Amino acid sequence: IDNMVVAHEFGHYLHHRLQECGTKQCGAMSEGWGDYNAAMMALRDGDNLDGVFSDSTYASFDKTGYFGIRRVPYSADFTKNAYTFKHVTDGVALPNTHPVSPNGGPNSEVHNAGEIWCTAVWEGYTSLQKEADGQSFDELNRAMSDYLVGGLMMTPTDATFTETRDGILATARAADEDHFLTLANAFARRGMGSCAV
Repeated sequence: IDNMVVAHEFGHYLHHRLQECGTKQCGAMSEGWGDYNAAMMALRDGDNLDGVFSDSTYASFDKTGYFGIRRVPYSADFTKNAYTFKHVTDGVALPNTHPVSPNGGPNSEVHNAGEIWCTAVWEGYTSLQKEADGQSFDELNRAMSDYLVGGLMMTPTDATFTETRDGILATARAADEDHFLTLANAFARRGMGSCAV
């Protein structure tokens, strides 16, 4: 009934086939990969790239259809999703500039921290689509998919957010300098720039 659930679970499969992990941070990325896969498969050519993309709205019983199964929907628009890397840390207050679902728990909980990973990857993906530079929607989907798969393959066991970011950026850098810069800037906007720890 809700294909986003299937897409989310396939994101876990993709992640664990390409990245060996057993840590909480790597587990959080797996939740983020699942959400990203679901959101990417829901996006259609011509959609508002600054819109909101909620994961599994039907399965969540979210009567508003806004939050889905997460605390905020995914969006490149900071007025709708202002999450950055700092929000994986327990005790860091969530943004108060937009609605946040009352469903909660600590920031480091794997689903909550996974929202941060997905938000950063979504920022990169939508940035590539916005800066298409003559490439079609489908060509950019393929390029982003290649960067993500290549990046996962380049990471160490129990990779951190920043190690996985580095793998993705290295893969993009080897293929297209402009895409590399777009993705690096997108990660930086979400708090995962070159100095992030």
